Amino acid sequence: MPQTTPYLIDQNGWWHYRRRVPLHMAELDKAHKRFVKAATKIKVENDPNAIAAAKAVAIINNETEAYWRDLVAGRNADARRRYRLGVKRAQQLGFAYATHQEVANDPRIDVLLNRVEKLIKVGIDDPINQDALLGGTMRASAVLLSQLVDQYMKLPKVMFSNKSGGLLGKSEKQIAVFRKHREKAVELLIAQIGDKDILAITVADANKFTDWYTDHVQVNQIGTDGPRKHIDVIRKMIRSICERDRLTYQDAWAQNPFPRHDGQRNAFSIAFVKDTILAPGALDGMKPTDRDLLYVLIDTGARLSEICNLRKPFIHVGPKDNIPHIRIRPVGRQLKSRNALRDVPLIGVALEAMRRNPDGWPQYRDNASAASKEINRWIKTLLPADVKVTDSDDENKEGTCLYGLRHAFKDRLRAIRAEDEMKVALMGHDVGMTGKTPDYGRGFSIEAKFEVMSQIDFSRAA
Repeated sequence: MPQTTPYLIDQNGWWHYRRRVPLHMAELDKAHKRFVKAATKIKVENDPNAIAAAKAVAIINNETEAYWRDLVAGRNADARRRYRLGVKRAQQLGFAYATHQEVANDPRIDVLLNRVEKLIKVGIDDPINQDALLGGTMRASAVLLSQLVDQYMKLPKVMFSNKSGGLLGKSEKQIAVFRKHREKAVELLIAQIGDKDILAITVADANKFTDWYTDHVQVNQIGTDGPRKHIDVIRKMIRSICERDRLTYQDAWAQNPFPRHDGQRNAFSIAFVKDTILAPGALDGMKPTDRDLLYVLIDTGARLSEICNLRKPFIHVGPKDNIPHIRIRPVGRQLKSRNALRDVPLIGVALEAMRRNPDGWPQYRDNASAASKEINRWIKTLLPADVKVTDSDDENKEGTCLYGLRHAFKDRLRAIRAEDEMKVALMGHDVGMTGKTPDYGRGFSIEAKFEVMSQIDFSRAA
């Protein structure tokens, strides 16, 4: 028997699971005295190296630990354990798990007869077989919608996500935004269907929520990005909790009913930036530090949040810096993507603005929304009255706002036919935006970047 397989024993020629109940669980686990025991139903002679038995024991151990977690959390562990066993047994027998009511309401008589025949064959007195074939008394995870966000945010894959860096890498403001978006989605769902167990959500519930949101979109004449994102995060959170507890989850929505927004954020034209925003006297009444922040956005193409969170060590505008530049790094917060970490040369109005603010903008650190509102107040005075403006740095929202400066910067790069990888290197786009990966090699030098950016410098063109 492999020594590396814990809790696996040979008992009378059969592989068995045997694990001592931990001391801290002894008071809670009334179902077991000293040991948790279970048969794998695998003969030692058929599996002498315990390859299949080790897999079976791992599954049993996962079930045992899930049972203990439920006890610690004060949930109905016995009911949940019986539910999980019922689901698993139904799958083994080739049936979909259902509740008593769902089995009784199924109009297909042949399906019911098949279930009864199978139950007689496998053992009619076994309560797990009864749950698996005639339906269980519950379809529940013991996680209510009102508990969903809290439990989701504690998951290791959320805390330590490889894709986004996880919650531990976010600032307090970023975590608050992350939580608020998910809480709002759940709050809206509860308002329509009640505070249900996450596995009790039916297709009818999903349709009710979808119908309500459809009416909401039509009445308020808003886009479909909001409902699409809310349904996406609800589905993802439920799926993640079910993966944690090894519960069978049938997505009540099957797919998101709301289409992805196919519109494009309005960009400021190059002419508007050069001849209106940068026109002499156009921003004379603006607070100087806010005006400088706007100048840096114009001539770096950076995201507002990236500039607001610059620190002194990453601002290189001293006499020893041959090419003045800023270094965008995840200090105290997450960047939008891996490629957002980059060095950007300073040209034109951005260079002088950065020299006037060598410490950055501490008043706006982790608070780009406040900067957006202040700067947009002035941008609005320069735009035609019929142009919609939003106080948001969210590139997914409709309208024209400071993110339009980033689009204008990209148009300036397009105008000089800058190659795609250079655009990614300067703007910190996600790789998926170009379909090409710039991961090979060390990337572009600051000199190469400056050579390209000098070609879009408004002051040189003048």
